[in-house]
Amino acid sequence: MKILIVTDKPPWPGTSGGALAVMSAIKGLLEHQVELSVVYTVTGKHPDNRLRNPEERTIEAQIIPVKINTTINLFNLFLNLLFSRLPYNVKRFKKKQFSKQLKSIFRREKFDIVQIEGINMSAYIDCIRKNSNSIIAMRSHNVEHEIWERLSAGEKNVFRKYYLQVLSQRLKNYELQTINSCDCHITLTERDKVYFENAGIDIPGFTFPYARFTSVPDRSKADSKTIGYIGSLDWKPNQEGIQWFINKVWTAVHKEHPDHRMVIAGRNAPDWLINKFNKPGIEYLGEINNAEAFMNKSYTLIIPLLSGSGIRVRAIQAMSMGIPVVTTAKGIEGINASHGKELLIASTAGEYIQQLFGIIMDEKLYNSISGNARAFIKKYYDNKKLCGEMVEFYSKIAQ
Repeated sequence: MKILIVTDKPPWPGTSGGALAVMSAIKGLLEHQVELSVVYTVTGKHPDNRLRNPEERTIEAQIIPVKINTTINLFNLFLNLLFSRLPYNVKRFKKKQFSKQLKSIFRREKFDIVQIEGINMSAYIDCIRKNSNSIIAMRSHNVEHEIWERLSAGEKNVFRKYYLQVLSQRLKNYELQTINSCDCHITLTERDKVYFENAGIDIPGFTFPYARFTSVPDRSKADSKTIGYIGSLDWKPNQEGIQWFINKVWTAVHKEHPDHRMVIAGRNAPDWLINKFNKPGIEYLGEINNAEAFMNKSYTLIIPLLSGSGIRVRAIQAMSMGIPVVTTAKGIEGINASHGKELLIASTAGEYIQQLFGIIMDEKLYNSISGNARAFIKKYYDNKKLCGEMVEFYSKIAQ
């Protein structure tokens, strides 16, 4: 089977959930003897750092980077709001040079499947249809319009709230129409699959999450006084969540446990957000090279997400390593783990404080959640097994 993966950022290094999800698919599909090509955009926000990552140089796939400019232009955004039905998120990824590269690829080769990673690259569905007879699979990393809908609900500024409401409705219409124009649909969670089906998606569907290989790093380096946070800090739901945690939770935790610290890692944090990290007990590292090494030094990992959609890649990473996760319900959405067994869930700031105190003070609870989390990920998120099932799904669609 020949598959072309089309994605909106380099899959390496693993500094974002989207990149990690794409890379897990690449590695898993290659294990099943799929002949694989990967074409991706290179932007100012997401430069191509593949040559800096020795492990990724050995990937046995055809790698095709395409440099484009996706910088947000406020004037174009305003014109798009007034005169277009196409979401600006998608429109700024539609570039002639990428279409040209796709046409060149299809002139040289034929593929059984073209797997589009995320709604941004749906801008090229027409180009793929005109230049290829391949089956088109849309892989939704989340319910995109749901992210903006939830952000609009919490927005206080009247003008931003209006824009977010318009954008979320426009995205909803576009997302559902676009997915139904494909031949099959892949979601990262069963919850998202059911949501889309109930919303009117009637093409064949399959759930393929961010999955893990079974090897687990050594946990001997964990610092019992370190609470870790890692996420892309240019993503609005992450900005919203970490601000809430600092303002509502961290002050109380640090007052009770002044010898503990919170270490924050994440790329592209704006200056206004970095300024909010200037609080007692908080250390900000910025972008890091090795996310798992960072998490491995943390006693517990927090995911204080209040909005957003899709699967929580960092939760799966941490759980596979035996790192207890303390999260909100949104932070674990799409992962059917149980509170008090494989992780801890808090609905309010008070509950979050209580759960953190519990995991800090109760070694028996810590060890129980650590072991159960590892077993859970091994059972339900094994990459080789899940990729094998996806290849079977594609084989049936191709018949």
